Amino acid sequence: MSTIKPSLPAGVRDYLPPEMLFRASVLRRITQVYEQFGFSPIETPAIEREEVLTGGKPPDMIIWRARTSGANKDDESLALHYDLTVPLSRVVAAYPDLPRPFRRYQCQKVWRGEKPQAGRYREFMQFDADIVGSASLLADTEIVWLMVSAMRAVGFERFKVRFSTRKVLNALAGLIGIESGSPRARDLFRILDKQDKIGREGVAALLAKKFVADEERDANDPDATESGLGLTDEQVRVVKTFMEIDGDARSVISKLSELFIERSALGENAVNDLRTICDGLDNLGVSQDYWTVDVSVARGLAYYTGPVFETTLTDCPEFGSVMSGGRYDDLVARFTGDSMPAVGASIGVDRLFAAMEKLGMVKGPKTATQVLVTVMDQQLISQCLETLQMLRSAGIPSEIYMGSNTALKAQMAYALNQGIPFLIFIGVEESQNGIVTLKDTKNREQFPVPLEGLVEMIQIKQRLHLLQERYPAKGK
Repeated sequence: MSTIKPSLPAGVRDYLPPEMLFRASVLRRITQVYEQFGFSPIETPAIEREEVLTGGKPPDMIIWRARTSGANKDDESLALHYDLTVPLSRVVAAYPDLPRPFRRYQCQKVWRGEKPQAGRYREFMQFDADIVGSASLLADTEIVWLMVSAMRAVGFERFKVRFSTRKVLNALAGLIGIESGSPRARDLFRILDKQDKIGREGVAALLAKKFVADEERDANDPDATESGLGLTDEQVRVVKTFMEIDGDARSVISKLSELFIERSALGENAVNDLRTICDGLDNLGVSQDYWTVDVSVARGLAYYTGPVFETTLTDCPEFGSVMSGGRYDDLVARFTGDSMPAVGASIGVDRLFAAMEKLGMVKGPKTATQVLVTVMDQQLISQCLETLQMLRSAGIPSEIYMGSNTALKAQMAYALNQGIPFLIFIGVEESQNGIVTLKDTKNREQFPVPLEGLVEMIQIKQRLHLLQERYPAKGK
């Protein structure tokens, strides 16, 4: 019989119990934050009609199309969703009785035809929170606050939520004579978004490079694979001035105001929006250690219409943004014809987890089991099962040993290897006296416990372990 190599395709990964248990704890903490902010969960299918995802236009990214092996030509085109925002917009359009504003969170896998690299996968999990139906900048402010709170809840303190607004970019395009919403404007934003990769001078050079239409490019010429914009020296100078705007949030707002004042009404409006968000965060007491205004934030997806957000880790900048989002007031109109204000953010769970692995933050048990009931004598299996049932009824994660090597030494080795903190031994003497022997592997102690007091004793020991983890210097 031939065998198949148990390998994965590029861009996906397995998560074994230790990683899954840690991920579950991270997701629980994020869920607690989202629910604390008043968001409620939804779930949508992984498969959507392709036109729902693309709006009937060529997609901004490589999507995964889906069909069954028996599909025929008359079947409608289906695809796997590449994010959770478009499905949310479909839900809002499909269920008009949902409350407004509608505050939802959603945690599911999505699929993109990405080129795999560090922290970037073709199948990955997103954890979104969105507010649909509010045009107030309080909603944008709340999303930034939520992003800061979520990052801190999962254990980060060295990070920065950087935000700007698409209005700033549209105003910049207007300053250099490029019409907002035009293909040239999109090319401008695309090139600006490369600043982290090629630097300011690289962006300036690409802006000045000759523009070459798609149909005129030579695919075999590496120098012709990316067109420039063909901007004049004066246009490039204005863009460079814009790119050089940095500093703390208030300094950036001041410099933007100087750039746009009396030159762009849209630019002045953008500055006021950013100032309002900053004022709100200050009033909420959200430390400026965790957020700033950054004009380099552009966000790649075309559906953003207002403020845009990105979160980078100070100690792992190579992973890019681990939580990002923005305002997308026109996306619901794809389904209804009418605009509806919306803003939200998404955590790239797998990218976040990869960064946590690199930083040594992924720590925890190999199993959820708290108690292993050993089998010392097959004649006493009924007492072992009764004890197991009692523990599980009390909500204590427990298992009975089922391995082929029944030697007590092998059973103890199994528990220690799995990091199970408690073992229960039931021998003839214990059975006759209505007791069990409880072994605490963390504190290396073993003692008899009356069967009726076993659950309470384990619960006391569990609390003791938590205190010892929290205050390790205190000992027992």
